[in-house]
Amino acid sequence: MFKTILFDLDGTMLPMEQEEFVKLYFKALCGRFCPVLKIDPDTLVKAVWTGTKEMVAGGDGVTTCKQRFWGSFAQICGNTVLEYEKDFDDFYTKEFAAAKAAIHPNPKIPALIEQLHQSGIALIAATNPIFPSVAQAERIKWAGIDPKVFNYITSYENSKFAKPDTRYYEEIIENQGLNPAECLMVGNDAAEDLAAVKCGFNAFLVTDFVIARGIDYSNIPNGSFDDLKMFLFEN
Repeated sequence: MFKTILFDLDGTMLPMEQEEFVKLYFKALCGRFCPVLKIDPDTLVKAVWTGTKEMVAGGDGVTTCKQRFWGSFAQICGNTVLEYEKDFDDFYTKEFAAAKAAIHPNPKIPALIEQLHQSGIALIAATNPIFPSVAQAERIKWAGIDPKVFNYITSYENSKFAKPDTRYYEEIIENQGLNPAECLMVGNDAAEDLAAVKCGFNAFLVTDFVIARGIDYSNIPNGSFDDLKMFLFEN
C-alpha cells in the first residue's frame, strides 16, 4: 500500500457535470456581487476567468495563486473589489451551494476515503488551487467527506502554481516531505493529474468522468472508481 495518496476533487472525489457546475457557479456569483460591485455579469465572469488563467499560467515562484488572481481581478473590476475579499469567502459558505445541483455524489467515495484514513495512510486533497481554502473545504463536504481527514488541501492561498504545471506537484513534495515513489496520485484529468508522473508519482486515472484531452493514458493504471478500490488493495 502507498504511504500517501493524493486525490483530485472535481470529477474524482466529487463527480460532477463540469459545464453545469460552471453555469450554476457564475449565476450565483453574479447574483451576489454584480449589484454590490455595480458591474454587469459579463464583466464579472470575464474578470474571474482572467484571474483563473493568471493562476494556471504559472507564477514566478514567489507570488501565490491568490495574489495573482486578485491582482488580475482588480485590473478589470477596479481596486475597490479588493475590499470585498471577505465577502467572497462568505459567498462560498452560502450562495455557492447552488452549484451542488451539478454534483452526482457517490457514497462509495467517502467510504473509501474513510477506510484509507482509518488505515493510517496520509491523504492529500490535490485539487487545482484556483479556489480559496473555504471553497475547497465546502466542495469536499459536498462529496460527503470530512475535510479534516486530509493532511493537506491545496488552495489558492497556499499554492504558487496550478495544474498541469509540474511545479504544483513539486511544491506539495517539498511542503509535505514526500517521496513520490511511495505516493499515488488519483485523478480524472489526463493532462492535469498525470502531470504528477513526471515528478515521480505513481498514478491512477479514474475514468467515470474522465477528461482525456487527446492524451493516450493506456500505459497508466485506470478504470472506474470500483476499479480504483481493487487497485489500491492489491498493492
